[in-house]
Amino acid sequence: MRGPGEAQGDLVLAGAAHRATVCRILGVTAGALAAGWLATVTDGLGLGLALAPAAFAVCVLTGVLIGELIAVPVGGVARSALLEVRAARNYLPRGRVRWVLGLAATLFALLAGTSLAGSADDLGRAGRALSVACANGSTQSASPWPGTYYALPVAAVVLIGGGLAVFVGRVLRDRSRPGIEDRTRAADEVLRARSMLAITGACGVLVAAPLAGTALFTGMALLRLCSANSLLPVLGWVALAIAGVAVVAGLRFAADLVPGR
Repeated sequence: MRGPGEAQGDLVLAGAAHRATVCRILGVTAGALAAGWLATVTDGLGLGLALAPAAFAVCVLTGVLIGELIAVPVGGVARSALLEVRAARNYLPRGRVRWVLGLAATLFALLAGTSLAGSADDLGRAGRALSVACANGSTQSASPWPGTYYALPVAAVVLIGGGLAVFVGRVLRDRSRPGIEDRTRAADEVLRARSMLAITGACGVLVAAPLAGTALFTGMALLRLCSANSLLPVLGWVALAIAGVAVVAGLRFAADLVPGR
């Protein structure tokens, strides 16, 4: 038979789970609307589309943050002392985190390479074109190219999103317990793990989507340009393969944001 403390903890935990789910749904919805708006910004250069995944991820992270901040009302927390050491890494889905880190490292390496190789386009915008020497001695250019014009804003928003994710993870770690009973604590651990899964999913979309776009445009540009260097077509196909992997990974991370998982 449950004691009064355990029953109170169950009620507070049920409310926390409901509030966290509602905030996640609102975050995903707001993120989809923000990303859709940015993707349709008609600047003719595609910068809004490049930043759309970051807007989506930031909205999702904000939803998770609000859900954790309001999860346990002050009046509903058990007033008993509980000595424990919690670490955010205890709730991390390790396999997904490794994928996020790998995709992020690939993204920044690719952005660095495209920035170094890029040149100004016909209107003088830095990093929007790639120029190569052809075998006949002529020069050919392709635009758009994911150089500094796109790489710097994308890198900045990815870093900002990553910093926000770390902050939300710390808030999750430090959130109050709804009760001190073993069963309530175990259920609370599951709730925290679900929130951390949403944080990881948002980070996965944050890095996978711009990696897919960057690799796709890189590969297409390298394959359609003439070149005296036979290595460039190989790099083009490698970039397209990276784009394919990033698309699959991004969809998998997006599935982690489905409410109820």
